[in-house]
Amino acid sequence: EAEEAPMPLPGSVWRILGTELGERFSYYGLRAVLTLYFLSLGLSEGGAVALFSYTSALAYFMPLLGGILADVLWGRYRTILIFSAVYVVGSTALALNAVAGGGVEGAMAALVLISIGTGGIKPCVSAFGADQLGEAGGDAARERYFSSFYVAINVGSMFAFVVTPFLRVKFGFSAAFGAAAVVLGAALVFFVGGRGSYRHMPPSAPFYRALGSRLAVRLRLMALGRGRSYKQLAEGSVKPTALGQPDADAEAAGGAAEGGAGSPSKEASVAVDEALAALGRLLPVLMLMPCFWALFDQQGSSWVLQAKALQMSGVLPFGIELSPETLLVLNPIFVTVLVPLTRGIFERWRRWFGTAPPASTARMFVGMLLASLAFLCSSALQSVVEAGPVGSVSVLWQVPQIFLITLAEVLVSVESLNFFYSRAPAEAKAAVSALSLLTVSFGDILCGFLYQALSSRLSLTMMLLTFSALMAGNAAVFFRVTRPWDERSGASSR
Repeated sequence: EAEEAPMPLPGSVWRILGTELGERFSYYGLRAVLTLYFLSLGLSEGGAVALFSYTSALAYFMPLLGGILADVLWGRYRTILIFSAVYVVGSTALALNAVAGGGVEGAMAALVLISIGTGGIKPCVSAFGADQLGEAGGDAARERYFSSFYVAINVGSMFAFVVTPFLRVKFGFSAAFGAAAVVLGAALVFFVGGRGSYRHMPPSAPFYRALGSRLAVRLRLMALGRGRSYKQLAEGSVKPTALGQPDADAEAAGGAAEGGAGSPSKEASVAVDEALAALGRLLPVLMLMPCFWALFDQQGSSWVLQAKALQMSGVLPFGIELSPETLLVLNPIFVTVLVPLTRGIFERWRRWFGTAPPASTARMFVGMLLASLAFLCSSALQSVVEAGPVGSVSVLWQVPQIFLITLAEVLVSVESLNFFYSRAPAEAKAAVSALSLLTVSFGDILCGFLYQALSSRLSLTMMLLTFSALMAGNAAVFFRVTRPWDERSGASSR
C-alpha cells in the first residue's frame, strides 16, 4: 500500500514556528549567561545555581495561569499578546539593570516579569499552532508539527548560545541581555503580522464552570467517604460518567449538582466527566516528569560551573576561544540532527523490524535512563577535575554527557508534547499543556532545594551522582506505572 504524501503545514503554522524561534532565542540567550551574571553580582556558586533554578521554576509555573486564562477567558491568541507584552517589559528591564550596574534586587524584579511573560505564553503557542491544523492530516500532521516546533525551539536556542556568550565576552552582560530583548520584540511584531490568517478556538468557559461544580461535588463525596480510589481512576476501570453521577452523587453530597438555576449544561457536565477520566489517567505520568527536568536544566547551571574548572584555551583550532557557557550550543545542534533522525527511524520501524514502533511512554522511559547515564558521566568527569589542578582537563570531555542528555531530551520532551496534547480533552488542551510545563517548574524547585540543602556538605561530584541515582529510580517507577498503558486508546490495560 502506497504511503500518502505528508500534508504541508499551513502558512499560519510557519509564522508561529518563526515566532517561537525568536522567543526561544531571547529566553535561552539570557539563560545562557544568567548563572555567570549572578556570580558577578556577588552570589556564591550554590546560591547562583539555586537562584537559576528558582527563576526557571517560576517561568514554568506560570503556564498554569496562562493556560487557564486562554481556555476560559481570553483565547490563545489574546493570551499570547498580553503575556508577551509583559515579557518584553521584563527583558528590557533586565538589560537596563545591567547597563545601570544594578544589583540582585533589580535583576530579580526583571526576571519575575520575564518568568510571568514566557510562562504565560508557553502553553498557548504550541497549542495555538496545533489548532491551525484542525483535523486535516490527522496524527501524522500533528506529529510533524510538534517535531517542527521542537526544531524551531532549538534553532533559536542554538543561535542564542552562540551570540549571547560572544556579546557577554566582548561587550558585557548589558549587550547580551539587550540582544535578547530586541529579538523578542521583533518576534512579537512578526506574530501580530499574521493576525488575519489564524484559526481561533473559542474559550471553554462552560466547561470550566461544569468542572468547578463537579469538583465541588467530588470533594463533598470524599468528605463523606464515598470517593472512588485513585488507582481505579488511573487504570480506567471507572467509567467517565461514574466520576460524579448527577443524581446519586449530588444527592449523597447533600445538594443538587445539576439542574438548578445557573447550573452547567448536561453537555458540559458530560465533557467534564470525560475530561476528569482522561486527566486521572495522565496524572501518574505527569507526576514522574519533574525528576527529568531537575537534571536537564542543570546544563545551564551546574554544568557551566563544571566547565569553569576545565581547560578552554587551545582545545579548538584557529585560536578559537571558548567560555564556560559556549558548549551549551551543542544541545540545540544535536537536537536539530536527532529529531528528524529519530522520527525517521520510528516511521520506518515497522518496515525494518516487522513490529509496531515503541510507544511514546517506552521512548520516554529510555530517555530517562539516558539522562541518568549523562549525569553519571558528568559525575565521573567532575571527580577527575576535583583530583587535579584547575584547567588540566579539556572542556571537550563534556561533549559525551551533552550528547546523552540531548538524546534523552528528544525521547522525553518531544514525545511528551504530542503525548499530552493528543490525550488532553478538547476543552482543556492549553490547561493540560500548562500542567505538563508545570512539571518543569517542580523539577527546577527540586533541583534548587537539593543544591541549597546539600551543596555545602557534598562536592559537585557527589551532587551529580545523587541526581543520576535519583533519575534511575524515577525511571524504574515510570516503567512500572506506564507498562499497562494502552498506547492506542490512552487507557490502562492489563
